[in-house]
Amino acid sequence: MHSTKSTLESTINLRKDLIEEYLINYLDRLDNNLISQAIKYSVLGGGKRLRGILTYLTYESLINRTYLSKDSPVLGLCAAIEMLQAMSLIHDDLPCMDNDDYRRGKLTNHKVYGEGMALLAGDALIVLANETIIHCLTEKTKPAIILNILQNFNQAIGLNGMIGGQALDIAYSKNSLNQPPIEQIHKLKTGAFFGFATWSGAYLATESSEQASVYKKFGELLGLAFQIADDLLDATHSLDQLGKSPGKDQLNDKLTYVTLYGIDKTQEALSKIQQQCLNLLHQQNSEFNPTFEYIIDKAINRHQ
Repeated sequence: MHSTKSTLESTINLRKDLIEEYLINYLDRLDNNLISQAIKYSVLGGGKRLRGILTYLTYESLINRTYLSKDSPVLGLCAAIEMLQAMSLIHDDLPCMDNDDYRRGKLTNHKVYGEGMALLAGDALIVLANETIIHCLTEKTKPAIILNILQNFNQAIGLNGMIGGQALDIAYSKNSLNQPPIEQIHKLKTGAFFGFATWSGAYLATESSEQASVYKKFGELLGLAFQIADDLLDATHSLDQLGKSPGKDQLNDKLTYVTLYGIDKTQEALSKIQQQCLNLLHQQNSEFNPTFEYIIDKAINRHQ
């Protein structure tokens, strides 16, 4: 990488701050009631904003210029993606799912607002994310483009995406007979939404399904690696390091890369996928490659 670490961090943080500000301003429009408080608690409760940043960087790389503007049409799309990510974490932490008390070092949503309110806050975020996409794109984007983005967004979180992956995750343990390949679970649970994040930035910038499909593949690979790295973190890190309860996968007999293959082979798989991600990026010759490479390294090598 030709750019320094501080320059790359600055590039990422400038875009993260824009997304954060958009989220704060957009959610300030909500009524100040209990469910709105629960929504804000999780959406504005910190986080890397990795998926939203990937969308922003992909968009910028394909319009061939830096676009640090509060009026950028891609910002609402980034915000919607982060709302959906917050939904997935609220639901993941519920007692009927992973049953976790902590997230990012703070009490999980249901521990603060109760299970019912947390469930509804997550449900509301699915609707709010769709509304946000429509709101931010209506003035400057062709209706057909908006519809395609909405369709792909909901596919990425539906039965052929995040929800389908979560269903497999619940249905099978490491000791189940006829268990699906772990890659299938991770690609659906995490890879599909990462794929949408990069695809949507590319599609909004180019209106080209063909060009966007390459970035979708990149996002899907990065999402797969991100989830594998998450499996590794759960097995090797502490509550202070993770900000959530460690060792839950082993305790709950979950089907993960680590429980199936062990730590060494999991690390080998991560290295292989990291190289595949880099190869795809270099084929595109994007001017933001150094930043993408840095994000890949940070996302995949969080365990180090």
